[in-house]
Amino acid sequence: MVKESRSKRYEIRVTVKNTNLELMDWLKDNFGGYVGKNRKIIGWKQAYDWVITGGRAIKLLEKIKDFLIIKREQYLIVITYQAAKIEARKDGSPRNCCKEGLEKWQDAFDYLKGQLSLINKKGDYAIKTYN
Repeated sequence: MVKESRSKRYEIRVTVKNTNLELMDWLKDNFGGYVGKNRKIIGWKQAYDWVITGGRAIKLLEKIKDFLIIKREQYLIVITYQAAKIEARKDGSPRNCCKEGLEKWQDAFDYLKGQLSLINKKGDYAIKTYN
């Protein structure tokens, strides 16, 4: 989950980073999204990012959920966030959002984002804090 610029809203985003452009193009062709080229570091292979967001990201995660081992906790938080987001909308439609409904759920959204941040933190502090 990433925060959309200048707002209190979050977006679901799946990113794969790799040096194999053929793999990245395959992901794009099969699941949508886009491929971006990373800044080249001297002495390293060129790296690329494949990114998919929103509903497409959720659909992809649902398809691969049984294979998630390391990222399973993040998946569970993201799915919980998505369910809360849908519940917060009057008709479940992202285009017809009920502002009051989303504001009511903002604390829950912030909490879930905080949990993701803890899980994704690096170092001993993150392990001690999360466990």
